[in-house]
Amino acid sequence: KPKYMRVIERGKDSVNLTSGTILGPVNEGTMITLICESDEGKPVPLVEWYKGDQRVK
Repeated sequence: KPKYMRVIERGKDSVNLTSGTILGPVNEGTMITLICESDEGKPVPLVEWYKGDQRVK
């Protein structure tokens, strides 16, 4: 399990994540850049992005 996992929206403060954390709100049509960071973990952490219940590829 990683010691930390956080998402950074470019130009804003980082947000520490726990399972099920929701980021937002974001206005429709707004372009954002999200960067995910985590500490080491075994197995290596996997991050998936969702919009509602649909996984974003």
